[in-house]
Amino acid sequence: MKKLFLLLIIIYMTFTYNIYASEPFTILKEKIDKVISILNDPVYSDETKKDEQYEKLWNVVEDAFDFNSMSRLALGNNWRNFSSEQQNEFSKVFRKYMGNYYLDKIQSGFSDEKVEYVDEELLSDKKAVVMTNIIRNGVKTPINYSMLKTGDLWKIYDVKIEGVSLLKNYRTQFRSLLMKEKPEELIKMLKEKIS
Repeated sequence: MKKLFLLLIIIYMTFTYNIYASEPFTILKEKIDKVISILNDPVYSDETKKDEQYEKLWNVVEDAFDFNSMSRLALGNNWRNFSSEQQNEFSKVFRKYMGNYYLDKIQSGFSDEKVEYVDEELLSDKKAVVMTNIIRNGVKTPINYSMLKTGDLWKIYDVKIEGVSLLKNYRTQFRSLLMKEKPEELIKMLKEKIS
């Protein structure tokens, strides 16, 4: 009886640890699987339904990404040079810009790729990296998602494709532009790209 009780405690502790350790992994997988399900839904093969598909995809993407953190990190030290109104405006515009970029890529470029969920690395109790591979025509492309826990929610704040950080690219571009232009010019430029 003691052996059975001890075995049950070990199983319970292992199960509890695995749930905690895999929370970012599980959340990311759920979001990616939902996006793939929407992309594979035959209803949206009709071109007149593409806007409806886009809206469904946007709901998942908006829930998966921490656009506020992404906005701050994309500006880096320049964030402090923006007034609070400009910070809010930039966050709204960058959210839409990133959402459009991400959705355009997956909506137009998806052709039944497979996602391989590789591993995760818990960097702290609030940061994690989840490693995946996108498999297309037998070729694996590593995509790592950096995730941040705010409150009870794990959300994506950066994506590295083959080791190249999306945020780092934007930070470099924005830093270069902001050396010559004022914050409102960057906001205007992003608005123009959106429209």
